[in-house]
Amino acid sequence: MINSIPKLIVRGLIAVAIIAVPAHFAGAEEASGWSSMEWFDLAAAGGDNPVPGNPADDSPWLLKDWYFRVFTAAARTDFDVSGFNSAGAFPNTGDFSDDECIFGLEFGRSFFDQLRVGVEWTKGRDISKFTPSFPGPPGPITFWYRTEVEIKDTMMLNVWWDIPTGCRFRPFVGAGVGLSQVNVDTRDSVVWGDRCETRGAFQMMAGGSFELADGFFLESGWRYVYFGSHRIPLDPGAAGTYNIDLDSHEWFFGLRCQL
Repeated sequence: MINSIPKLIVRGLIAVAIIAVPAHFAGAEEASGWSSMEWFDLAAAGGDNPVPGNPADDSPWLLKDWYFRVFTAAARTDFDVSGFNSAGAFPNTGDFSDDECIFGLEFGRSFFDQLRVGVEWTKGRDISKFTPSFPGPPGPITFWYRTEVEIKDTMMLNVWWDIPTGCRFRPFVGAGVGLSQVNVDTRDSVVWGDRCETRGAFQMMAGGSFELADGFFLESGWRYVYFGSHRIPLDPGAAGTYNIDLDSHEWFFGLRCQL
């Protein structure tokens, strides 16, 4: 009986090894995504480099290549007036501009270290002007409208191309399409009209960025934004129309953070 005890111990250790070793490799496979043969091949090669899917990759997919951008701009908004005032039997004319400081935000994703696609929100702007209408010869009288234009918040889908240079400075070009809501209220001493419309808008951008630190870029550039053409019926009755075309030239300055 005493002589059989060592044999029983050896048999017990063998049984434990048969159960524990596969369980160990099964746990390793589940944690890393590698098969047992890959573990043995890696050990045989003396390597320790991670493979795709290994948790050692510290760039979460949900954040990788995404960016956040904040900017401000000096904007000159131009509007060109046309139409006809039936009550006074004269055309509506004028080409005017207004300067404002605006700001906006953008969130998007980078592709191939050159292409960026983002959604941009820009704060609205208010414009208030006296716009003249001239009856033409022989009348010397100038009629004045008090016109208020409110360009509400604008949303754009932008595409950017960061041109590779091999250094920290990179020029870029871009374009965007979206929607803008414009409210126009105009009146003189006889007629008036107001309308709020949502129209398609587009923009074109060009400029350059400088990498201040890893993932932080200082940006500056120019963009042109077109807000569309808007037609406002004049009251009382069918007193004509007041038409206005809106666009803006803007010099922007901002900071972009690569997440």
